Amino acid sequence: MTSTDTHFSYLPLHHVAERASYINIFYSGGKIGIFNGNLKLFLDDIAVLKPTVFISVPRIYNKTMTSVLLKIKKAGSIVGTLFNVAFNSKLSSLQKCNTFTHKLWDRLVFKKTKLALGGRLKYMITAAAPI
Repeated sequence: MTSTDTHFSYLPLHHVAERASYINIFYSGGKIGIFNGNLKLFLDDIAVLKPTVFISVPRIYNKTMTSVLLKIKKAGSIVGTLFNVAFNSKLSSLQKCNTFTHKLWDRLVFKKTKLALGGRLKYMITAAAPI
């Protein structure tokens, strides 16, 4: 982490991952934004804060992925096919080239999700059970 990073704090402060995040962000001189506690406004808090670092437990990542897949399923087979091609392309790049950005897929397919998470995320971290 660097002094330009912003951490979105929503885990309980006694959670070991949250403590580690605070230590790292304080050490680097970055910023911390704290969740207001209203789950209905969770994404609104993220949109305002625009974090670069998001540390979470697997359950939140799983719920997010389920929500995204449900929206894609409702959008129809063309959107689903496009998403699957884009997702598999990016996964392949990550495994082969250790890169996860793709100019076309990031703009065409993943832009809405990126913006919903503030648009500046560099790291999405978990340090828990296999995800």
